[in-house]
Amino acid sequence: MANKNPSLTICIPTYNRPEKIRKTIINLSVMKNIDHVKILIIDNCSPVPVLEIYNKLDVKLTGLKIMRNPINIGIAANIMRSIEYAETDWVWLLSDDDIALKNSLEIIIEDLCQIESSLYSTVLLKYSTRLMSDSSSIGTINQQVYIKTLNELFNVFEKSEFFPSFLFMSSQVINKNLFLRYYIKALANPRICNIYPVFPLLINNQAGVYISDKMICRCGTLGKWPSDTWFPGIVYRDMLKEFKSFYFISSRTLRTIAHKWLYLKLKSILVICGILSIHGFEKGFIRHLFRDYYDLIFPKTLRFILFPVYFLFLFMIHHHKLLNRLMKYYKKYNEIKDSVINIDY
Repeated sequence: MANKNPSLTICIPTYNRPEKIRKTIINLSVMKNIDHVKILIIDNCSPVPVLEIYNKLDVKLTGLKIMRNPINIGIAANIMRSIEYAETDWVWLLSDDDIALKNSLEIIIEDLCQIESSLYSTVLLKYSTRLMSDSSSIGTINQQVYIKTLNELFNVFEKSEFFPSFLFMSSQVINKNLFLRYYIKALANPRICNIYPVFPLLINNQAGVYISDKMICRCGTLGKWPSDTWFPGIVYRDMLKEFKSFYFISSRTLRTIAHKWLYLKLKSILVICGILSIHGFEKGFIRHLFRDYYDLIFPKTLRFILFPVYFLFLFMIHHHKLLNRLMKYYKKYNEIKDSVINIDY
C-alpha cells in the first residue's frame, strides 16, 4: 500500500463486553491491510480491563493502542473521546459487538482516495448495512450518492429504507477535523452524537456526505428489526426526541424519518411496549414511552381518530397482566419471552 493512501484509524469505544471485544480483536487480526492502519480501543473503565483481555490472546496487532478511562464517562462521551484521540485524518467508528468484513479496509481506502482527490470537503462516508435479514432492503441503498445539501439528504431518506443505516455507528467513516468543529454540540445530543455534526455542516455548506451501496460490516447486536427487540423502545424514542429539537426538521419530516427508520406503525409500538412489559419494566416507564411515540409519529388528526386505541392501551399498560396476556397471542411471543435484555451502556 503506497504512502499516498489516506491515514485511517479504526476506533472502538467499549465497556464491559469482554467476550465481544475479544472476538472483535481476533476478527480485526485477519482483515486485509490491517497492518497499514491504526487501531484505537477506548476502554470505558470496564470491570475487566481490555488490555488484560488482549494480553491473553495469541494475536498481536502492530497498530493497536488501548486507552482506559479512569472512570466511566458514558457511551456518548466515550465515542467522542475515541474520535478526539485518533491520530489520523479519518476515523472508522466500530462498535465492539459489530463484525467488520474482511475486505472492509480495501473498500474504505479506495473510497477515501477517490474523495480526497475531489475538490469538495467530505465529513462522512456512510455505508449500507442489512439490519434485518439478507433479503431485506432495510438499511441499504442501491447506488452511490454524494450529498451536498440537507434537502438532498432527506430526499434519500424519503425514497429509500436507508435511514436505519445512517444512524448505525459502525457503517461510518468520518473526517475528524470537520467533525470536531461541532464537538460540544454533539456531546449535548448524546443519542445521535456520532452523526450530529453532519447536519450543521450541510446547512452551512461546509461539507458533503458520501453514501455507498457497499457494506463494510454486519450488525452484531440486533437479531430482528425492529419489533422483536428492546433496543428501539428504549434508545430510539430518545433519538427521535433529539431530532425533534432541530429547528430545521418539520413534524412531517420527523414522522417520515420515524417510519423509514423503525418501520413504525401502531402495531410496532404496541409490540415494543409488550416486550418491555414481559421483561418486567416499570409500567410508568412504558406508559411514557408509548405516549412519546404516539405524539411523535402520528399527526393530530390521526391521533384523534386513534384515541380509543390509545386510551385502551394505556389502561392495559396500567394493568400490565392484561397486556402480558394479550402478548401471548403474538406469533413470536415465546421467542421474545426467552430473549435476554442486556442494558450495559
